[in-house]
Amino acid sequence: KLAKAKPQAAATSSQTSNDAATAAGAPRVKKNVRLSYMDQRDWDQMEGNISKAEERLQQAQAKAADSTIAASPGRLSEAFKELEAAQADVDRLYARWSELEAKMAGLLNG
Repeated sequence: KLAKAKPQAAATSSQTSNDAATAAGAPRVKKNVRLSYMDQRDWDQMEGNISKAEERLQQAQAKAADSTIAASPGRLSEAFKELEAAQADVDRLYARWSELEAKMAGLLNG
C-alpha cells in the first residue's frame, strides 16, 4: 500500500511544480503545434527557395559586373533591373522565413 501511495504523491508534486512554473510566467507549450497548410508548405520549401533565389542573385551580380554588358548602357540597365529583382526576391524570402519563425514561436509560447 505504501508503494502505491508514493508514485501518486510524486505525480501530484510534479503536477504542482508545473502549475507553479506556469503561474511564475514560464512559457506554456501547446500540444499539437501546427501551422496552416500554406504556411507549413512555405516553411518546408523555404530553404530550397532561398538557395535558388541566392543563386539567381549571384548570377545577376556577375552579369552586371561583366565588362561587355557594362559597355552597353541599355544592357547594363537591364542587368541592374534583373539584379534589383533578384535582390528583392531574396529579401522577400528572408522576410517570409522570419514571419514563419515568429508564428512558430508564437504557437509554442502562446
